[in-house]
Amino acid sequence: MIAKPLKTVVILLTLATLFASTATAQEDLMSLVQAYHDSWNRGDVDAHMALYADDAECEIVGYGSLVGQEQIRGYKEYYAALNVDLQFSDCTVEGNTVTCQLSRHDDVLRKAAAGPVSISAVFTVEGGLIQKHVGALLEESAPVYYQTSGAFIGWVKENRSEAMAKLFTPEGQFVFSGETGELVASLVKEWTPSAPAMLPTTGGTTPTGTLSLWLGVGGLLLLALGLGLRRASIRVR
Repeated sequence: MIAKPLKTVVILLTLATLFASTATAQEDLMSLVQAYHDSWNRGDVDAHMALYADDAECEIVGYGSLVGQEQIRGYKEYYAALNVDLQFSDCTVEGNTVTCQLSRHDDVLRKAAAGPVSISAVFTVEGGLIQKHVGALLEESAPVYYQTSGAFIGWVKENRSEAMAKLFTPEGQFVFSGETGELVASLVKEWTPSAPAMLPTTGGTTPTGTLSLWLGVGGLLLLALGLGLRRASIRVR
């Protein structure tokens, strides 16, 4: 039988090991988040994709999901062409789930003299890689983004209608690729925005259609990664 003092030592050593493992996991999380943040903002698609599992899923609320390396890579290559800038804030970790708020800016918003939009994202990590994330535009950012994207797509329809067939499938889904990113980037340079138009309540561009464009002309997909045995708060600077 183990004496009580020895039992106490064993328990303390076990707790120390557990706490050390948790601290290490949090340090790893910070490193992965920083790697994600840096690779995204410098447009290094290869380094960014190395953070994803082969069968990773990106679900965008109101749009659908992108599944696997090929689809997600096209998404990343698209955004790289639009010089998307992402900033993390208020990230919390619980188990293998990470919840963050993100600030996103891109060339479409910059051209319209609009500020960054805010996004909520939830990420699930397995085996040290991104397995799934769910993202949504926050309610307070929806009006300016819908108005700006609606004004831009309206201009494209009126002045560069041939581009619509390259940007959207016949079913109305946006085509994510480096090529469509370069096309949108070139169209943004030609676009001279006036005051963003309010979305019509009937006819014309619908909120759902504009949300699809939102994914095409700038979006979220900012992920935080990591493992943790208890809830913790982090910030990427």
